[in-house]
Amino acid sequence: TGLLLLISEGLERSTQGLRDELFFVITAAILSYATTLFIQSTERRQAERSRFELAILEKNQALQEAHLREKEQAKIAERLAMVAKYANDSVIFTAPDGRIEWVNDAFTRITGFRFDEAVGHLPSEILYTEGTSPEALAELDRGHREAVPVRVELQNKTRDGRLIWMEVSLSPVPGGSGTPEVFITVERDITEAKAQAIVLAQARLAAEAAALAKSQFLAAISHEIRTPMNAILGLLEWLSSTPLSQTQSSALARVRQAGDE
Repeated sequence: TGLLLLISEGLERSTQGLRDELFFVITAAILSYATTLFIQSTERRQAERSRFELAILEKNQALQEAHLREKEQAKIAERLAMVAKYANDSVIFTAPDGRIEWVNDAFTRITGFRFDEAVGHLPSEILYTEGTSPEALAELDRGHREAVPVRVELQNKTRDGRLIWMEVSLSPVPGGSGTPEVFITVERDITEAKAQAIVLAQARLAAEAAALAKSQFLAAISHEIRTPMNAILGLLEWLSSTPLSQTQSSALARVRQAGDE
């Protein structure tokens, strides 16, 4: 617009010299160039501002989503902690070196060892006995070494020295690097189940022994009865060859039949 106005004004002043016309043209060109630069600069600043505002919005949205995920994970972790705390089974967290980092209330209720008496110790220092199966311990060691879940049954001892049987499930929890940061061990007291299994096994052995004794007794009695019975049957066979009355023959036949049966 400025350029057109200057040109039109220059045409109206056709009587002026070439110098004035050239001055107006140069002035118009400078004004146009300055206006173009101002518009481009304004557009760049506006585009940069839009990109900056968009980046801020995206960052705020990402922060909100991360905050929501963090709250959800914290909620899940809180629930898992409540499950571990109020579970009936003993729950033990151990470090990669095998030392206890955390135990729940059920651990204290089952074993008698308090939280501060367990944390920092190896399970072997407070729980294992001379009767603990070496095979079960080797399997637990393999679970730690290879970072794989394992399940075993082993004998533990309580704080007062009482022996108990535990079903142990060991599970590794991998960290960011892929190596386990902690191992979770869930132990269930199966002492009563073990005792009942022993009672049932003893009852089965007793029943099998009784059945064997009965079979042996019947075999012996049968032998003891069959020996004199053979003699009696032989005697009856001899009597049947002697002269007998019809009544005697009939009675002898019934006796022989009963003996054969």
